[in-house]
Amino acid sequence: MKDPQKPRLSPRLFVLGLAASGALSVLQAQAPVEVNIDFNSDPIAAGDFSFVSTETTPWRAEGGVNNSGYLAITDARGGQNTHIAFKDYTPGLVVKAFTFECDLRIGGGTERPADGFSLNYVSADDPLITDIEAGTNPSGSRYSGTDTETSLPEEGARTGLGIGFDTWQSATINGVQDVVGISVRVNGELKFQLPVPLEPGNVFPGGNSDEAPYRNLPVDDANYKKSMQTGALTDEDLNYDGTVDANDWNTPQPDYFPGDTEWPKWVKNLTWEHFKAEVTETGHVKIWWKDVELTPEGGLETGFSPIPGRIVFAGRTGGAWEAHHVDNIHMTLIPAEALLIGNATATPIGFSVSVVDSGPSVLDPDSIQIELDGNPVTPDTISKQDGTTTISWQDPANPMAPGSTHTLTVTVKDTRGVEVSDTREFTVPDYVTLPPEFKVAGASDPGFDLDLYYLDHNVGNSVARAERQLHGDLGENFAYDDINFVRIDSTVVDTVINFSQDNGDFITPEQNGVFIEANGKPDARIPGLNWVELQENDAWRDNLAIRIKTVLHFPKQGIYTLIFNSDDGFRTIAHKNYREQLNSLILSQFDGGRGASDSAVTLYIAEPGYYPVSTVWFEGQGGANLEWSAITMDSNGQRLLINDT
Repeated sequence: MKDPQKPRLSPRLFVLGLAASGALSVLQAQAPVEVNIDFNSDPIAAGDFSFVSTETTPWRAEGGVNNSGYLAITDARGGQNTHIAFKDYTPGLVVKAFTFECDLRIGGGTERPADGFSLNYVSADDPLITDIEAGTNPSGSRYSGTDTETSLPEEGARTGLGIGFDTWQSATINGVQDVVGISVRVNGELKFQLPVPLEPGNVFPGGNSDEAPYRNLPVDDANYKKSMQTGALTDEDLNYDGTVDANDWNTPQPDYFPGDTEWPKWVKNLTWEHFKAEVTETGHVKIWWKDVELTPEGGLETGFSPIPGRIVFAGRTGGAWEAHHVDNIHMTLIPAEALLIGNATATPIGFSVSVVDSGPSVLDPDSIQIELDGNPVTPDTISKQDGTTTISWQDPANPMAPGSTHTLTVTVKDTRGVEVSDTREFTVPDYVTLPPEFKVAGASDPGFDLDLYYLDHNVGNSVARAERQLHGDLGENFAYDDINFVRIDSTVVDTVINFSQDNGDFITPEQNGVFIEANGKPDARIPGLNWVELQENDAWRDNLAIRIKTVLHFPKQGIYTLIFNSDDGFRTIAHKNYREQLNSLILSQFDGGRGASDSAVTLYIAEPGYYPVSTVWFEGQGGANLEWSAITMDSNGQRLLINDT
């Protein structure tokens, strides 16, 4: 254990600002806040953080650096997790930059180790903090995940900035392969991955990702610094069968008890290594591991903007495992002394930008001045919640070109008259313009027409397969009316598209996607499956294809987002007639297999009205769900099921 460091005091700076009266006001910069937690004594008793842990004895008084105290996030056995919410060390002030350092001991588990941990700066209202402070384990719902798994602590939080230390390769993340290495997320969105071998400049995709040769390397190996673990697996006969082999590494470490002579055998070959992460005032992230800086000079540009928040540290093991032990945490927190201008968020027809209060620096809304590409614009809306003011502007009649870059100049004052001004660049996201010639006069009834075609044999998993299947090219149709138990090839849904396969009891639908029973929008059973027959023959639960035909009403000019959540794939098109494939417009698709995941498309509607749209959905093997929702001009950013009341 390193000796605890004394707080370091930086010289106080003074910034001159022009007050409203024209006089000069003096703004005193805030000194950095230094935090040291050496674990030489019980950190909970010291009040530095709240935590929830499955470990029976997470704090140990010995065994850390120089054989002093440390904290076990997990030991080397499965199904363990710990979640730490550090206290607010800068009450009333927003942290605009910080550095987090610690010593780590990682490894001593299975031959293919898992799972990892994350360091997060989360929003002050993130449910993670509420759960941890209430003593509720947040593992099941509060973290980011992959396309097939939700809430993985090693993937980072869903709000703010997360740095994940992930030692197990999982599924894709929005179509990008998850890799063993270090990840960076902002508000749950994956920004960067630094894959194993960990070395400067190796960023994925595009870099080298080959983790298997770098697992559990001994400290004297030439490639040791490129590995995630801090030493080799044990050379002890852990299962007492007279042989040291992989079966020993699959033996879980027992619960920790002081003085136990067996427990240390799992970690005997591990050492402690230094980890450091820095988040700059400009949202750049710098990362060091084993005293090697992995990020490019200046750091990774993440787009993260300071927000009121707290630091959360969490980790876990699953069906495979390794030890994750932490010691000597040192944090340097730099509070903001003035208003903070956030990054601009673009839509095809406008932008929004945030201004965050910090302590006595509170935004004067009458002071807001905005220029877009050098031209003054007047905000359409100014709203404030919990110290963050959101300024928005849009021009629905004049969309900006997809991919175009624009400059925003924001000038504001706080109620003391202290002025802050800064520029932000934003790039207009891709979008699809719905051709006005696709419009129709209207629709007769609300709802959806469904064509159903279900096979009793496996025929692959693609849009092309689904189209051929619906055309009748691939075999007999086993879709049934599940009330009258007669064969059908179509049905009508007059409510919403929110369906899932049964949970195994042939009656109760699983709850998949965003709209589920827990939030008052339960999934219904997929129509057309013969639930009586399924109890005798499970074949018709798979190889499904549905064509959904409807007319969508877009009442206003502007931007709409369509979101299709599916297991497996789909294709959504706009058209005059769904049979006109050559003249139709593909809006969005996922052409393959996946677990329940979103695919979204942004639409620009130049002419309000009624537009025919259809979706082909398909499922191959395993789970199945389909869910169709939208964000409209009138939903205030809220996602709603299409046709919901």
